[in-house]
Amino acid sequence: MRWALYGAVALFLMASVAIQVTQPTDVTTQAQLDQMLRQRYLGDNSGVCVLAAVVQPAGVVRSRMCAKPRPEGEPPWDAAFEIGSITKTMTAFLVADLIESGKWSLDDPLAMHLPPGTQVPRQGERQILLRDVVTHRSGLPRTPSLPATDPEKPFASLTEADLLAWLSDMRLREPIGTRFEYSNFAMMLLSLAVAHAYGTDFETALRSHLFAPLNMRGASINQPPPGQPQATGHHRYGDTVPATIFPTNLAGVGGVRATLDDMVKYVQAEIRLDNTPVGVRMRRTQQKLTSDFAMNWMVYQDEGRQLVLHDGGTVGFTSMVVVDPVKQRGVVILSDVGAHEIHETLEEFALALVGARGIVLPLPEDQRDVPPELSAALVGDYDLAGLPVHVWDAKGRLMVQARGQPAHEYRLESRGDSNLYNVDNGMKLTVLYNEPFTNLRRKAAGFRVHQWNGRVEAVRKGSEPQLSARNPQWQPWAGEYWFDPDFGLRVFEHYVLLKAQVTAQPAYDVEVTGSDQIEIKRLGAVVRFNRDDKGQVVSATLTQNGRVLQGLKR
Repeated sequence: MRWALYGAVALFLMASVAIQVTQPTDVTTQAQLDQMLRQRYLGDNSGVCVLAAVVQPAGVVRSRMCAKPRPEGEPPWDAAFEIGSITKTMTAFLVADLIESGKWSLDDPLAMHLPPGTQVPRQGERQILLRDVVTHRSGLPRTPSLPATDPEKPFASLTEADLLAWLSDMRLREPIGTRFEYSNFAMMLLSLAVAHAYGTDFETALRSHLFAPLNMRGASINQPPPGQPQATGHHRYGDTVPATIFPTNLAGVGGVRATLDDMVKYVQAEIRLDNTPVGVRMRRTQQKLTSDFAMNWMVYQDEGRQLVLHDGGTVGFTSMVVVDPVKQRGVVILSDVGAHEIHETLEEFALALVGARGIVLPLPEDQRDVPPELSAALVGDYDLAGLPVHVWDAKGRLMVQARGQPAHEYRLESRGDSNLYNVDNGMKLTVLYNEPFTNLRRKAAGFRVHQWNGRVEAVRKGSEPQLSARNPQWQPWAGEYWFDPDFGLRVFEHYVLLKAQVTAQPAYDVEVTGSDQIEIKRLGAVVRFNRDDKGQVVSATLTQNGRVLQGLKR
């Protein structure tokens, strides 16, 4: 079990210094766009390289820059970037095409378009409809239970059979159609349904009905055009990451790669909305279905005008598209650093470029030395969900080391006084105090680790919370179970919810599925609690992806 090195977007404690954009920004020249990119990203700690375009009736303005020099240089203008979840708007286009051709309706049950025999959860007579899926109100969770894989390639080994098998075991926890919960799982199912409806694979359907009509020559999923350059994704500070791989028929969730020119053509069509077959279908996807969603497009209200937008993020890339159909203006931003690093500022930057009001853009982020008083407050030993972590001062350098792993130096973010960054890989720590952190003459209570799959809190040794439960059924289960010296499971009640937490990972909600059994759906794991002759819980059996582990209770 390794201490994950992948960040997650979190709330930043910001200083007051920022670029205030209070009036619509009228970017009409490359020089203006160059200047805005420099103001926001030049010298930024993320090291990001950004390609941006502002699309308007008078023409297209393009710009490119890197926050810091890259050994390999800037990404080529014609490089294809991973656009992540912007792909979902293209999946919506194919759904609109099937609706316009009379084959589908938004009021069709999802089950109608999945392979025969697929068991789709329902609530009485209420089934999951296609409109529930494209507005993220299906009741399905954010992600499917993924097989054990490299965290940088989370979907590579997922199969259609895996996805449908997990669907058949699903129990919906919210009324269908009522509560927003962004669901990549539901979108993978829709992608599969679309492929089946066309009688081909998803990539072929997208190429035939969208890429070819718009002349998006560099766009692809798993079959790039011969000789097409591919951009390389990065973590903060420039470490490269492998390309994200999606099974083709599930790739409607986020698997498209496209060049800046490809995305400019896509946005031009989304703005034009003419009476061509493409325009008619795009117009349908932009029609508002709920207060905040059209068909996979997020709806953003800006003082009376309605924008549609979508962001995209993979482990190594972040992207953003904003469209103003009324003013016929749009923005495309492609970047080569993972979404967990720069998502929020990229979205704000795109909104500023499209002329949204009241946007505050932070200045480029940099690092500085950790002040001695903060270093002194952090020094000590911590428990990171069962993983011991040691923090010490090495002649003015703040060092952090998890058991069994290399030591890393951390430096302070230039904005604020509580966010620290690993100088080797960019992992972020947020210092936690029991009181407001203006007084640094005491020890920190702990720190929060931001990693690719969530946030985990490290607690100073000696002050760990007791693992307990007030619910009588859960009380015997509460505690720690260790399956080997470096891999354990914690079970506890938190704000009337039963939680389970694997070593050094976030805590997840669980579902009670038997008299002495729980299911951790986010991990695809089942835990069976075992009792001795006296009826006391003494161990647990963990089953995940066919692997069975036995762990004693401590």
